[in-house]
Amino acid sequence: MIHYISSSAEVTSTEISSLIETLNTDREIYIDTINKEREQYWHEVKQREEIFQDMIVSFRSAAAAQEPEKKWWEFWK
Repeated sequence: MIHYISSSAEVTSTEISSLIETLNTDREIYIDTINKEREQYWHEVKQREEIFQDMIVSFRSAAAAQEPEKKWWEFWK
């Protein structure tokens, strides 16, 4: 009986150790995946920001390039 309890404790200890290793491995994979997704997200955000800034600059350039329409009563300007 004591031998059975002792071997059962060893098996349980081995199973717990194996479970801990598996959980640690899964946690590392999960953290790596989250970090990669975060980097990809920030890369996409930066690209969109650059595109948006370029669009703003082109709109400003187009607006500055347009000459205001002259009114018929303001011929001296």
